Amino acid sequence: MPRPEVHGLKYFPFDVGFFQDKKIRLLRGEHGAEAVEVYQRLLCKCYEDNGYYLNWDSGEDYALMADDTGFTEERIQLIVSTCLRRSLFDNTLFKMGNVLTSRSIQRRYFGAVKETKMKAAAQGRHTTIRKDICLLTGEDFSELNTSYAWLKVADYPLKSANNEYKSAINSDKSAINPTKKRKEKKTILNETTADAHAREESLDLIDRRTSALGLDENFGRVARAYDSMIGGIASSTVAEGLIPFSDLNNSNYPIEASH
Repeated sequence: MPRPEVHGLKYFPFDVGFFQDKKIRLLRGEHGAEAVEVYQRLLCKCYEDNGYYLNWDSGEDYALMADDTGFTEERIQLIVSTCLRRSLFDNTLFKMGNVLTSRSIQRRYFGAVKETKMKAAAQGRHTTIRKDICLLTGEDFSELNTSYAWLKVADYPLKSANNEYKSAINSDKSAINPTKKRKEKKTILNETTADAHAREESLDLIDRRTSALGLDENFGRVARAYDSMIGGIASSTVAEGLIPFSDLNNSNYPIEASH
């Protein structure tokens, strides 16, 4: 039985010029050394979890990071926002699907797994990168696929973790009881039909009472218009004598002109 595929890394390359990078210096200048620590922790989580991206979209993520560092959640949020603004993470992908990644992260990850993945590709197991979050350029692919095309792009819809969770829940519900929705629809249809019959009977009673009392036919149209406006209450209450006909003879109620 083959081993399950591992996406994350146990360690990742660290550039010796990291602290001299302009983006890192600006980040440190705005928020101090604490911001650099948060960024490094996010990098570690990214490389450890999915390898080249990190889903970061819930309050729990900020709360856990705050617990790990001792900083407040508000400070963590501010630092992450600055990382996005300084392009340490791609801001567009984060806005679209709460994904933290960057071209440099993807280049570093796939460069680290290249030798292992090439061997797997030789056995027919190619490595894929999600098309919706791929930031690699054609040049990057050429450098990675130097001797063998082991890395390919795969379609994958960009969704937040919350949407994926909801989709999974809905799928489970459909699998458990696929006829439930149809039954509910049928029940609603039956109820609507019954209500329609009851309303017609009440309106007929209004017409009969209007005629028996010798009232103008406009009263009947007023009652019907009032009934349509408030959803069936007029027909039943007038028919039962709860609302006097005189109360419905009011020009404020819309009446469809007779033809």
